[in-house]
Amino acid sequence: MPGVRWTETFRGWLAFGERDFNQATLPEHREATTARLTVRIPDLGPFLAEQADGGVLTPPARAADVVDGTIDCDALFGGPLTVTGGTFRAFVTATDLEPRDALHQRMRYVLELAGPGGDPYRLDGFKLIENDPGYDSWSDTTTLFVRIGRSGAPAALATGILRISPPAFLRELTTFRGTGGSLPRRIAVVARYQRFFAASLARAYLGGPVSGSRPAFPQDRPDPTWRRVPPPGAATGPGASAGPAYEPVPGTRLARAVTHFRVPDLDFPLNLHRLRLLDDDGRVRAPDPVCGPVLLVPGSGVRAEMYYGQPGGGSLGEYLLELGYDVWVETWRASIDLPPNPYTLDQAAVHDHPSAVRTILATCEAEAETETEAETNAETGAEATDGHDRVTLKAVIHCQGSISFMMAAVAGLIDERVTHIVSSAVSLFIDVTASTWLKQRLAMPAVKRLFPGLDAQWGIRPITPTAGVFAAAAKRMERPCGNPSCQVANFMYGSGWDVLFRHVDDRGDPWVAPAVHEWAGRELGYTPLTLIGQVAQSSRHGYVVPAQAPPPGAPPRTGAPAGYLTQPPRTRAQITFIAGDHNNMFRWQGQRRARDFFDQAAGRGQADFVALPGFGHIDTFWAIRAPEAVYPVIRDGLDWRRGDPPPSAGPDRPTRGGPLPPRRGRLLRPGAARRRASAG
Repeated sequence: MPGVRWTETFRGWLAFGERDFNQATLPEHREATTARLTVRIPDLGPFLAEQADGGVLTPPARAADVVDGTIDCDALFGGPLTVTGGTFRAFVTATDLEPRDALHQRMRYVLELAGPGGDPYRLDGFKLIENDPGYDSWSDTTTLFVRIGRSGAPAALATGILRISPPAFLRELTTFRGTGGSLPRRIAVVARYQRFFAASLARAYLGGPVSGSRPAFPQDRPDPTWRRVPPPGAATGPGASAGPAYEPVPGTRLARAVTHFRVPDLDFPLNLHRLRLLDDDGRVRAPDPVCGPVLLVPGSGVRAEMYYGQPGGGSLGEYLLELGYDVWVETWRASIDLPPNPYTLDQAAVHDHPSAVRTILATCEAEAETETEAETNAETGAEATDGHDRVTLKAVIHCQGSISFMMAAVAGLIDERVTHIVSSAVSLFIDVTASTWLKQRLAMPAVKRLFPGLDAQWGIRPITPTAGVFAAAAKRMERPCGNPSCQVANFMYGSGWDVLFRHVDDRGDPWVAPAVHEWAGRELGYTPLTLIGQVAQSSRHGYVVPAQAPPPGAPPRTGAPAGYLTQPPRTRAQITFIAGDHNNMFRWQGQRRARDFFDQAAGRGQADFVALPGFGHIDTFWAIRAPEAVYPVIRDGLDWRRGDPPPSAGPDRPTRGGPLPPRRGRLLRPGAARRRASAG
């Protein structure tokens, strides 16, 4: 039985108490780790035959044996973990529930380990074998994502990322040995395995990039395609089940239920997170029917959790739930919980936000009708009356979600039952700093040639050599803050430090809690150049303009107007524009111009503007002072009725912001900035 064996050496990091692979490698968590594993395939013929025949109707592909090895991480385990047995599977399907897919594959490691005191542990690891944009086959085949836990226990104790370096790879090649038979036969069996390996790599990586991959946040066994896409008729939720199933949100006192909905130009569904407060007994608290539903729309390169997932409480989602609102958060195509995809603001305006609004209204109407019918039948035995007119919707929107939602609103694409909108940071008028404007003009042409999009997670784990160069340059230009994803995001979205949010106040105290700053590293991800390019083009005009062309591979743009500000706005919603006057990504003047546009086009009384002194961009929701300084403004914007005093009439609510603080980047230290400002 001719076989083959070899030894792999990995070096990397492990961290206790973390579930996210990238967060586990942050400097404050990680502990240096080395793994040496010896893999043996005792009989290569059946191994190769079964590798090519894995799938639903046949047994899983045969595994190689991990016969020896150690994992050294003294800081976490007090000594080396010794391999007592294990398996290695090469080029197996990403899921165990659908036929073999040569483009979405994994290499899987399952190891039984013994600790220094004999305690049993188990390691589950995988390598992501998917052809993403750029040259990523090297990083894919040399990067092992691992979780280590007690044998038989579901929770992982340690999570981390291990890598094979180029010198270690060259040494690994020298460890290949054939087993069984003569020397020529042993040499031939090694060559046969390496041909199989090279051919499998070529099959996976030659050709265009795959769809549906999420390289920044890899998963070992993602749901199969047929499970991710809800069947027709079940996508919008109403009537599909007796009621939503709420699950607790870890680290919060919230529960959520997820409702899927479809849009015509995507092959994966979007969704809505519906939130509820939990009482002391863990039971879901019903909202106040008087308040009704409110939709929260995040920006791009983040996800729904930006409104309710921050550690320590104090999120906007919790605040609105306490007021009695039925809170929904939209996962539109810009979410980092979805596969990276090229998109424009027009696509979101035409498809995503109108569909989300329709889904919420339909769900709430169905629930209202059911409740009314039950009450009426219980009291009189008569048929219930139609309750459609009772359901309205309010919205809080931020950044690119705000731009695209307002584009839909002024174009008349949003249901007229949306009665109130609070727009945060930027909307119809794009006003950036002079340095950001210059950076857009100079850097965009070169960046577009190199990348289809940019990812803040490259600061922790670049997936291609060019991504590594970009991340290194970003971290060099931005002032270190202990969070590499934060540094890269600041470089992606503007010019200077504190582009995304303020880190410290004028006294040097934390503006965002340290736990939130660390958590934010997981909440920042991929943004396509199609979107960044459209925003850059809009900043040249000073107002939002339609995309010049649909993204590559997208159908022709339909339903979007030729211009969004060429006619009076087609919405009657009460709109409150808010912006921090320390926003270094989009200046507050753009939001005030949006208010002025409504005043001129629709008359005074429909729109208002409130400046938020001291606040930046996304710290509108994440800052320590946000619950006391920002959330009440949002509350008043959602309650504002035509003819009543506007939200800006409240105490200490200016309608004009102050100047931006002095630039505080790596090239200009805060002390030098203050001295220069004083001298000026």
